[in-house]
Amino acid sequence: MYVKRDGQGKIISCAEEKQDGWVEEWLEVDDPELLAYLNPPVRSNWQGLKASLRGTDLFGKVMETANSNAVALLLDVFQSSDNDSDRWEDFKYALTLARIGLDTDYTEEQLERFRSILASNGFDNTWVT
Repeated sequence: MYVKRDGQGKIISCAEEKQDGWVEEWLEVDDPELLAYLNPPVRSNWQGLKASLRGTDLFGKVMETANSNAVALLLDVFQSSDNDSDRWEDFKYALTLARIGLDTDYTEEQLERFRSILASNGFDNTWVT
């Protein structure tokens, strides 16, 4: 594939045929950089995650934790507009603390639903065990 790059060298377009005005650069279809351009990571959707969890037994159960700090952090994460990676780490930490404070942990079926909600909103779900 022919690729067009911006001033920093990042791919900004590609085409199967050579394009007028493009510097001639060909990358094979299995080139990692081209694959990364063609398959960008899904952007996490905090509003969708919040809406998907609201009113579910998954969210209700986490509110039963004995760890009030975990609940406060979790609620703060949902209200925050901070950097996604920092916010994500706070979210995982809050849920981990909350689960420790539960009398009984989530069932496997509940964890599977939670993993599905995370994935459908563009979040990594592999850490949920």
